[in-house]
Amino acid sequence: MTKWIASILAILVLAAPSLAQDHAAVDQAALAQEARGLAQRFAHRLRAALQEAMRREGAVGALGVCQEQAPLIAEEIAQASGWQVGRTALRLRNQANGLDAWEAAGLREFQARAAAGQPVADMFRAEVVEGAKGRNFRYLEAIPAGGACLACHGSSLAPEVRARIDELYPGDQATGFQEGDLRGAFSLSRRLP
Repeated sequence: MTKWIASILAILVLAAPSLAQDHAAVDQAALAQEARGLAQRFAHRLRAALQEAMRREGAVGALGVCQEQAPLIAEEIAQASGWQVGRTALRLRNQANGLDAWEAAGLREFQARAAAGQPVADMFRAEVVEGAKGRNFRYLEAIPAGGACLACHGSSLAPEVRARIDELYPGDQATGFQEGDLRGAFSLSRRLP
């Protein structure tokens, strides 16, 4: 009986590293699923607010939603979930949404995948990242430019929209997009133990 117990213990000791890796993979999959749900919640709430503003005030009103309501929506989701939640892009409109090196690398990867013909709507990146702020689970989900987005992010902007963008966002780089282009990404992060 003692030999049998020793054999079982030996198997468990040998298997422990792979069991830990499998556990981490399951945790990462669960975290990615949770982050995706939060990103979709953010997208849904922002889209609804933008559609309402467009209906009431047109594209000029939608600019106010992105400037004022989007950060509030992100903060509400962050407070309720324990995640850091935001948006970023390689071509920024709001400089407060600046990106870090991990986000920049992810967005450049998304650009390359889009150039190779992959639909932007299917793109995400999720991984554990060790950094100066400790160990974090990071999630980046591409935001494709939709048809309605082009009123404020397309090539042909109404003069009043262009004037309002210039007023709200000096140094804006977020125009000239076509439908389906990579507009930016939802970026989420959660500290790990």
